[in-house]
Amino acid sequence: MVSVIAVAWEKMKAQLRASAAVRRATFVASGEMWDFWCLNN
Repeated sequence: MVSVIAVAWEKMKAQLRASAAVRRATFVASGEMWDFWCLNN
């Protein structure tokens, strides 16, 4: 029973880490696009 909880917990942590990475990548990309747009206008 404990192992099932541990597996579920690890999956949840992996999903959180993945979504945080996606959010960070999106934030960085949008920031770079904004800088690029500002410099060219």
